[in-house]
Amino acid sequence: MLFGAACELPDGLGAVPSSSGRLYDDVLRCCTEHGLTVETLPRLTDVDTWWSLSHAIDQGELLEGSVLHAQLLDAVRATSPLP
Repeated sequence: MLFGAACELPDGLGAVPSSSGRLYDDVLRCCTEHGLTVETLPRLTDVDTWWSLSHAIDQGELLEGSVLHAQLLDAVRATSPLP
């Protein structure tokens, strides 16, 4: 999850567990409880396997041949054997 802010974030965000499976909902709840306006972007594929890299390309989220594509290929290649 990636987020940015145009103001100071509430201290309560430090207590939000990052591996609970509810991170997105917990962050939104904390921010809205502190009166912050929250805008979201479309969810994108989490690219960390060969399948997810291929899926991101198929969904139009990643342009094949781009600099980002090359960097992700190198990262996945370094951590996962070829399919």
